[in-house]
Amino acid sequence: MIGFLYCGSEYGKLISSFPLFQVNNVGTYIVKPTVEYTAEELSFVMETNFGSGYQMCQLSHPLLKASRVGSIVFISSTAGVVAVDVGTPYAATKGDFNL
Repeated sequence: MIGFLYCGSEYGKLISSFPLFQVNNVGTYIVKPTVEYTAEELSFVMETNFGSGYQMCQLSHPLLKASRVGSIVFISSTAGVVAVDVGTPYAATKGDFNL
């Protein structure tokens, strides 16, 4: 969040007094059959890939709303729209943002 606020307070002034966009690009996966994931591994992938983007949206919402033209961009993955052999939890978290 520090990087985002820094951009909003410094670089954002080049165009506007508020940031105009936020880009969420995060992802991790564990290469193993889905049925072998432990609860902790599943939680880690879900929180990293989906939870972190959701939390960033919550935190940046007031700044983006104040700009009146703010946008949020999520970088997804083809794994979110096509079948994959392993890493189904990864695919599910990336598919969340394609809706």
